[in-house]
Amino acid sequence: MDVKTLHAKIGELTLENYFLEGALTKVGLLSAKAMIDPEHDLPIKQQAKVLGISHSTLYYEPRPDL
Repeated sequence: MDVKTLHAKIGELTLENYFLEGALTKVGLLSAKAMIDPEHDLPIKQQAKVLGISHSTLYYEPRPDL
């Protein structure tokens, strides 16, 4: 691949990521968390970044009401 093709692909993927982040904001955090796939080759931290959520929210467990 030449540099122009790679730059075009980077621009396309960046645009898709911005769209995805905006769409997920509308859908909500719970739906975004459900999209995380621990078995995927992409690390969980990177998956969370792409989805526009903090990776720390994936490990949060609410305390039971007393």
